[in-house]
Amino acid sequence: MITRSNRIEETGRVSIKNRHLDNLYIASSFVEKPLIEITDQEASGIYLFTHSILNVLTTYGVSNQTKVFDIASDILTRLNNKVFVKFYSYNLTEVGVNWANIESPNYVERNEFYVTSIIDQMNAVVEKSI
Repeated sequence: MITRSNRIEETGRVSIKNRHLDNLYIASSFVEKPLIEITDQEASGIYLFTHSILNVLTTYGVSNQTKVFDIASDILTRLNNKVFVKFYSYNLTEVGVNWANIESPNYVERNEFYVTSIIDQMNAVVEKSI
């Protein structure tokens, strides 16, 4: 599973100095969309599976008579260590690789510099392989 240990927040962060009135506070600082450290690594939604896990996915789909399911909530959270002989996490942050969950065209517009840096990293890998 591909993970990361920091992310850019979607909103700005405000530090509050003290309360001024009932619902009015004095702000001491503001940071627009900061990079924050995550205590538990965040899954990117990119998974690499062995054949044994693919068999579990197939069995789940057949036994529940469904072709649609959520891998994270329906499968991964229910598996135990007996199924996972080895379950690895590859942390992109530690190797200096950026990743973004692009949810909409607006995300790309708001984070153009960050998205461009990811595309540049991808192009560098392609150029090395040529």
